[in-house]
Amino acid sequence: MIRKLFKRDNKTIKIKSPVTGMLMPIEEVKDETFASKTLGEGVAIIPGRGSISAPFDGKVLMIAQTKHAIGLESEDGIQVIIHIGIDTVKRGGEGFSVEINKDTKHVKKGQLLVSFDNERMIKEGVDTTVLLIMTEVNGHILSQLLTKGEVSEGESNVSEYIKKKV
Repeated sequence: MIRKLFKRDNKTIKIKSPVTGMLMPIEEVKDETFASKTLGEGVAIIPGRGSISAPFDGKVLMIAQTKHAIGLESEDGIQVIIHIGIDTVKRGGEGFSVEINKDTKHVKKGQLLVSFDNERMIKEGVDTTVLLIMTEVNGHILSQLLTKGEVSEGESNVSEYIKKKV
């Protein structure tokens, strides 16, 4: 009885894959900034198609002018950057299309955010690896991070955090 009174329930926050494809360890990405986790912990996905969806319900923090990256914050305060490809900033937005209005403030899990010409970029020799980097976790504790296997856009959990209730 006393344990029930003082028990602290924890909430699990699940982050979905923003793209369909194959996971790989982020340490194997061909960009030292991402591979060394300088920006934060994350996952790397070799995309099977060119669409990026919101990994959770939240708000838009930024959309890169070159359309290759988008920043989001979950309702629980976890901030992420979804970065499409390695050195794709050099494309100046070519091959990318932002699918949300520039004034969009809130997004729903699974909502289409960005489209990109994955096949064309691969033919041009561009590394289209999609990175989902958790840049700010606001005290949440990482409980699971997938690094291999196939994932489906908006459906597969790629990481989980625990929010401790006090």
